[in-house]
Amino acid sequence: IALTVNASPGELHGQAQGTILDGTQHPQTISAKVSGAMHSTGVGSIVRAGGVSREAGISVTTPAIGTYLAQCSASFGLDSN
Repeated sequence: IALTVNASPGELHGQAQGTILDGTQHPQTISAKVSGAMHSTGVGSIVRAGGVSREAGISVTTPAIGTYLAQCSASFGLDSN
């Protein structure tokens, strides 16, 4: 995940790449633009929490034919370091 942060409203925008392993014999590689938000937490050493999401088009491999939309999401916490 590569993100940029617009600090005052806490907006996140960027690009995610990865592999979907769930429910398939043939892992699918995805690349999608993502967006989300980051918030202050005030809980312990985690000072900020964020999350991004997006739908990505996944093309299936032969012998099947077609493309489907898969929901992609990620969340994270940042400490003071």
